[in-house]
Amino acid sequence: MLTAMNVPDVNEIIPDPEDEEPKDPATENMYLIMGKPTKVYMWQDHEAHIITHMSAADDPKLTGALSRSPAAPAMQAALAAHVTEHVAYAYRRKIEENMGVPMPNPDEPLPKSIETSFSKVVAEAAKKTLQGSIAEQKNIQARQDAQDPLIQMQQRELAIKEMDAQRRGDESKARLEIDSMKAMSDIETKTHSAQVDEVEVAIKLISTMLNEQGRSQDLQSRQQVEAAKAGIETVKMVLSSLQSLEGVEGIEGIEGEIKNIIPGG
Repeated sequence: MLTAMNVPDVNEIIPDPEDEEPKDPATENMYLIMGKPTKVYMWQDHEAHIITHMSAADDPKLTGALSRSPAAPAMQAALAAHVTEHVAYAYRRKIEENMGVPMPNPDEPLPKSIETSFSKVVAEAAKKTLQGSIAEQKNIQARQDAQDPLIQMQQRELAIKEMDAQRRGDESKARLEIDSMKAMSDIETKTHSAQVDEVEVAIKLISTMLNEQGRSQDLQSRQQVEAAKAGIETVKMVLSSLQSLEGVEGIEGIEGEIKNIIPGG
């Protein structure tokens, strides 16, 4: 149209994209702000270009200065279109990485004989690309959550609750051990008391029997009885300590001891 209008230097006004030279992302931003066209090449580092372009779009100082320009909407549209090209090429590169082989030139036609099988390979690579993107996004979200003060506070509260639960568990275990030891001590005390009671009953019975025997037997027998009584008193003194009960179990356990004291068994 400009040529038909006999406008001079049309190529300077609207340069042919094919004649453009590749530029670094900062220079591309400058061209986009100035309203000059800039081209995206397949071999460029698209992720680096995207980061640079989006940083410029989020820069409050830059956007504030350009917001008063009447060309601001056109600049934003040009930047969005340019970033979209980088995103498209970056996605294609991810597909190639997951395929393990380079894809055919997009500007050349794909033979029909290989399109079907090739599309299946691309579909599998696309699934891997999706899974990788999801995992990467989860990692980013996890890092953001880790830096969130509210999340950190909740994590500290959870840690405190876990420590408190562990403390209560340790206290319950300690109380259970103490109760078990106390119960065992009570059982031993009752057992010793029962043994002492049995011994005392046995001594009383033997004393009664010896007294009856002493009244009915002669002097020699009474002398033997007195000797047996003296032995019983000795037994009482020994049994006054619980330690002397070790190895003695009830009346049957002391039967042998009594027989050793009483003459004639």
